[in-house]
Amino acid sequence: MSAVHNKQVAELMPLVNTDADRLKMALDGNLIRNCTDEEIKQGIRYAMIMVGIRSVSISAIDETEKQITIAFIRRHYSGHTITEFKMAFDKAVARELDLLDKEVTAYDNFSCQYIGLIMGAYRKWASSVQPLIKSD
Repeated sequence: MSAVHNKQVAELMPLVNTDADRLKMALDGNLIRNCTDEEIKQGIRYAMIMVGIRSVSISAIDETEKQITIAFIRRHYSGHTITEFKMAFDKAVARELDLLDKEVTAYDNFSCQYIGLIMGAYRKWASSVQPLIKSD
């Protein structure tokens, strides 16, 4: 495997012990407000795959819909990192956020409303873990 591929894999699932450690690592990432559209699209692709949306469905999304979704993410989550965005979906699928199973299932419908639901639960989780982060 190439060094770039190894780095991408390492960023997907950092090997840390606690939620506080994972959150601390995620908070050190690139803020969404500073991300390129392509970086946000990569985060969206990751999240869609995590919730079971097939790559065929991902490639079928038209450019207008992609731009609306990116604008929504920038407007509402610009203070979060792209790593936090990915973590939110990872934790949702692992049933580690305060969501019902039917709320986590995307039903091939990755909408702004769905993103808001997952990110809202992530924010609630993150605010409960943030006090546990040790300052260096």
